[in-house]
Amino acid sequence: VLKRMRCDRFDDLVASNALLRPGPLDAGMHNVYIRRKRGEEPTVYALPELEPILSNTYGVITYQEQVMRIAQVLAGISLAEADVLRKAVGKKDAELIKKELGKFVEKAVARGYDPKVIDELSGQIETFGRYGFNKCLVGDTEIYDPASGQLVRIADVCHGAAQLQQVATCEVRTLRLAAGQVVDVVANGVKPVFRLETESGREIIATGNHPFLLADGWHTLETLSVGTHIAVPRSLPTGPRTAWPDHEVIALGHLLAEGNMGHPSGVYYYNQDEAAVADFVQAAEQFANVRCTRTTHKGTASVYTGRINRRAPNGIFEWARTLALLGHTATTKEIPARAFSLPDSQVGLLLGRMWDGDGHVNSGDRSTFYASSSKRLTQQMQHLLLRLGILGRIRTVEFPYAGGKRTGYQLFVTGAANLLRFAETIGVHLVAPAKRAAMAAMPVVSPSGPSKDLVPVATVRQLARSAKAASGMTWAQVEVGAAVSARDLYPVGTNAKKIGFTRPMVSRLADAFADAGLRRLAESDVLWDRIVAIEPAGEAPTYDLEIANTHNFVANDIIVHNSHSVAYSVVAYHTAYLKA
Repeated sequence: VLKRMRCDRFDDLVASNALLRPGPLDAGMHNVYIRRKRGEEPTVYALPELEPILSNTYGVITYQEQVMRIAQVLAGISLAEADVLRKAVGKKDAELIKKELGKFVEKAVARGYDPKVIDELSGQIETFGRYGFNKCLVGDTEIYDPASGQLVRIADVCHGAAQLQQVATCEVRTLRLAAGQVVDVVANGVKPVFRLETESGREIIATGNHPFLLADGWHTLETLSVGTHIAVPRSLPTGPRTAWPDHEVIALGHLLAEGNMGHPSGVYYYNQDEAAVADFVQAAEQFANVRCTRTTHKGTASVYTGRINRRAPNGIFEWARTLALLGHTATTKEIPARAFSLPDSQVGLLLGRMWDGDGHVNSGDRSTFYASSSKRLTQQMQHLLLRLGILGRIRTVEFPYAGGKRTGYQLFVTGAANLLRFAETIGVHLVAPAKRAAMAAMPVVSPSGPSKDLVPVATVRQLARSAKAASGMTWAQVEVGAAVSARDLYPVGTNAKKIGFTRPMVSRLADAFADAGLRRLAESDVLWDRIVAIEPAGEAPTYDLEIANTHNFVANDIIVHNSHSVAYSVVAYHTAYLKA
């Protein structure tokens, strides 16, 4: 835009930031500004009174202050009244804008101005104020708070039911994640929404024009398609956490995997592994007034956590009540909110004990997975893996159940780097001998082999070819310096199905060319996750956050823009320093 504008004054920089917003962009206001600045069309004013107000922006409404002056001059209202309209525009409040514009039209027409001209001017002001009204997320969207570790629903934040101290945010220039500050949260009304699902199993529901981060910048959902790679975190920033007594973490892990919490006065635990059963009994009996009794049926131990003194409360049962664990079934169970504030060491302990129940460790095919009938639980575990720097992938499966079929979910960890991290943080907390042996036999030493952590092929090819041209190197020199086949870097490559390059390969290219753009991709904190589905999801109440400086945040473990600031970020992305 700046090139097309032939920017030659600071006012043009300011105007470009103001015009690169959804409303002005949709209406083509930036194009009108550019054509008039370049002398390709005359600057015209609907009324003579507008010239002193809009002459500096070639007759295009660009700033909120211009809206105030227009309302004051044409409608004869006070600056205080005009400021109400300005605030409505600034707050992106569609209903308030409509109400205040109605007053403006009524008063301007009463003063003798042509109704047609005033209506047209009112429409321009409404378009100017359309600061991303529809670009937002549904209320159940969960925002990660690095300060507390909690996952907080955006609707709860908006309505005061929950606090959000920080968010995880991405500095796009470096693709590094850090903690960011929330400036505002807004409700944007009921809007049509779409469900986006990625290859790793992440899901988010958003309006069609909500922006997502691609390797070449921000793009709205409606412009994306199956196969497109979007940015998601490879890990998450953390902060101070609140530790629990270890026996509570151990008991929770066992109960989430193999517990029955539907009994009116105690909880049951089932397992076929003697070490796991003994581990649960030891943890359970550290709660006040708990004595475990055990029966065995067809090789499966059934442990009941009864009371020693029947007149006193059952410690583990009351503890489970405070965590809202009671009454859940296999399909509805979930990790309690308080557990997300555990330190990473105890997150590993929790997941290790869960893996002792419904986890599977397959050293032969270099993978491990957790199986559950609860989608919610599986997604929560994927998030906790991310907290530990482990990338998990969710698969949806169907399995026989009670003469029919039930939908299940499998959370896979594959790849040497992920498996090594898993072994160090979770595998060490397995107690079942068979699973400990399988984990010990897992070949996790070499980081080579297939990987899902790829940088999109087109982006790498474009950057590599530009870097080669700038360096003056030959393709033969590139092959030697980066240990890569030059043919893979041709515009179409040698493999039509190739979707990306591994990070080590991109790192070697960055070294060979001493290229900052390739280095940024090789050392980033993001995973480029491929979209596998986009489908309509009806209509729903929608919300949005505003984040200081970076203007984006992690929602449902996907990097999204706070949409009403998207245009400012587009400018910042391309200039690396400009911000409105």
